[in-house]
Order: sequence, then C-alpha cells, then structure tokens
Amino acid sequence: MMEANESLAHIQRDCQRAADVVGRIRSLLKKSPPQPTLQDVNKLTEEVVAPLHDRLSSHEITATMRGFARPSAV
Repeated sequence: MMEANESLAHIQRDCQRAADVVGRIRSLLKKSPPQPTLQDVNKLTEEVVAPLHDRLSSHEITATMRGFARPSAV
C-alpha cells in the first residue's frame, strides 16, 4: 500500500511538472513579455536532480544539496 501511495505521489508530481512546462510554452507562444516570478531555487534544483537519482545510486554516488534561504525572482 505504501508503494502505491508513493507511486501516485510521483505521478501527481510529474503531471504538475508537465502542466507547468506546457503553461510556460503557451506563454512563450503568445509572444508576451516575460513575467518575472518568484521561484524556489531549491525546488527547481530538486526537479533537475530527481531524474538522475537512480543513475547516481547505481554508481554509488551520493549528492548533497545545500539550499537557499528564500525564493528568488527569475
């Protein structure tokens, strides 16, 4: 049961990430000026590193992240 919940959480996170990407692509296609928004750099970094986790683990590599204190405007 715990594995099913974890799988559903991963699916939900991936769906949200895909929706965010589609939204950003749509805003680019509108050719409107970019709107700076606050972004959680820690979260962005985790999203980039997450797909690499299995690969790093298979090579017995441990990644340690030090986070930023607050979101930054990007």
